[in-house]
Amino acid sequence: MMAGSVTPMSAILMPERRHSILATELSAANRGGTKGRGRRGRANPKLRAAARSFESSPTRSPFPVLRSTAHSHCSGITSRVAGWYSLHTEFRAKGSPMSGTPRSPLGSDSRLKRYENLAEMIGDRANPTPMVALNRVGARDDLRLYAKLEWMNPFGSVKDRTAKWLIDELVRKGALDGKTVLEPTSGNTGIALAALCAVLGQPMSAIVPFNMPAEKKTLLRILDAEVKYTPADAGGERHPMDIAMDMARELLASSDEYVMANQYDNPENPRAHYETTGPEIWEQTEGQVRYFFAGIGTCGTISGAGRFLKEQDPSIRVVAIEPIPGHHISGLKNMMETSVPANMDNSVIDEIIYVDDAQARAMSLRLHAEEALFAGSSGAAAVSGALRYLEGREGVAVVIIPDSSQKAIGYLHTALESRER
Repeated sequence: MMAGSVTPMSAILMPERRHSILATELSAANRGGTKGRGRRGRANPKLRAAARSFESSPTRSPFPVLRSTAHSHCSGITSRVAGWYSLHTEFRAKGSPMSGTPRSPLGSDSRLKRYENLAEMIGDRANPTPMVALNRVGARDDLRLYAKLEWMNPFGSVKDRTAKWLIDELVRKGALDGKTVLEPTSGNTGIALAALCAVLGQPMSAIVPFNMPAEKKTLLRILDAEVKYTPADAGGERHPMDIAMDMARELLASSDEYVMANQYDNPENPRAHYETTGPEIWEQTEGQVRYFFAGIGTCGTISGAGRFLKEQDPSIRVVAIEPIPGHHISGLKNMMETSVPANMDNSVIDEIIYVDDAQARAMSLRLHAEEALFAGSSGAAAVSGALRYLEGREGVAVVIIPDSSQKAIGYLHTALESRER
């Protein structure tokens, strides 16, 4: 076969390692009696009903999900994780209390792509985000690199998963009652939290870097979030997100109006990926993934998904993509420039590949021009690092594309200008 030609996945996968997953026993949550409040302290029927759904299960959620047991022919996949996500049978029949619409006689059905509200569309095992092979960029006969397109989540990024789990926890604790959700964010988590708060009728306030891309600022504002900016001249050499975190903590200390989800240190962040992203990758590659790549920011994706994949097969290489100091790659962090998140689990990371701005920009241009892949800057950086690591290696690899370049058109404009100089 000619170099650069498309290799069928079946030519790479080893038949003896194929597996199938059978999810069984659907169950619906019983209801308790927790009160909810909406904007300006008014009673919020959607939030109240969502909170009630937590009372009977240790893994409760205000968003309709299915808890089920599962049987797997593949060793290492536990019934606790397998088949965890789908939809409550109650919501299938009656509609979601979060939808704000009369109960539907149809209900939700992920197989038919029919949902009672947008929160149900967030990626999970019953409704995984798609993976697509790179057929020109870095294509080789003995290698298949798949891009997992997290921008296909309803609010446009991998952070939709994290935000859902963070909100789940706040509702489970009864912490949202009469509160405003506060979060320091570089963009995607804030957008996802603002969207979910809109679904719940809950106020949200985001503290963002002064230099956040205009597209992300606009999305936060259009979702009715209050947006507070870090001072442009504050902190000297400190990372803008560290300053945003300090501002959030000061607000929390000075007022009982707020509750913070804390994506950086909350274990619900990596747990979201342990329970969804990791299992999706394992199943979508039929257990054949040999390499997993993700950029590091809050470290939830690589820590959670990486841990799950390592538990299935310890020989899988988990590789972090980290930007060099002084970078301008939105969503990624260099750990020498900022506080290291508590969610970073070094025990699952085998290697770190460093990427600079020029490499990320060049790969962004290639992915758009050669693959028609609308990868954002962090995804382009991850692909660039992955291809360097994969030189001389073979097999099936997966790289996370956290968001779409459509959230940062200004970045693409800069990339084009740098090419034309």
